[in-house]
Amino acid sequence: MDEVAQRLKETSDACMKAYDTWSKAQSNVEHREALAESVHELRKVASRLEIQMAVSERDESVAERISIPEHKARKRRGPEVSDDDVGNSNDDGGNGGNRSGGNGQRRQRSPRRPNKAAEG
Repeated sequence: MDEVAQRLKETSDACMKAYDTWSKAQSNVEHREALAESVHELRKVASRLEIQMAVSERDESVAERISIPEHKARKRRGPEVSDDDVGNSNDDGGNGGNRSGGNGQRRQRSPRRPNKAAEG
């Protein structure tokens, strides 16, 4: 029996014993704490088992690699587009991310209206 199976058996037996003890005297704080501790240990073993299952699943799926799909822009423009031209470039042409086109100048903000609460 491997380590996880042994721990699972031991902790589940301990949890059952703690539950039986607690169920006979539910008002006893010590029995409740012992049950809570054994449930916690059981959760730790269950987590270890889930990790082991995920690792096993990942190892099996390595043989079935999924190809990475091409970027939409690369499909439209064709393969001659370099990686720098595919939308992840940090170069905004010096306009601070202004996407309005035009001459690159910032739009002027309209003046604020006077605050009526401050006046009266």
